[in-house]
Amino acid sequence: YIQSNNLQSGDKFTLRDIPYYENLSFTTVNGTHAVPAGIRARLGRSFNEDIRFKKTPKFSNIKRAVTKSGKPAFSKANNTSAAIYEII
Repeated sequence: YIQSNNLQSGDKFTLRDIPYYENLSFTTVNGTHAVPAGIRARLGRSFNEDIRFKKTPKFSNIKRAVTKSGKPAFSKANNTSAAIYEII
């Protein structure tokens, strides 16, 4: 649960920063990088959709972080591309 992490307004995070999500399994597709397993990918898409369309009141204090040019921000750590979210 996001609020239990004691994040403050302006703090940014990815789903990998949440222990439950981080501990979900990976499936290696290519020897050079890991691709999220099906459940992990579905959870990430569902969370992103909830944030974008404001579907869940519990997430009303979270928005999708954007770059200076206004495009969605991504973390490129560990040869992956993770959406960055921000506490508002």
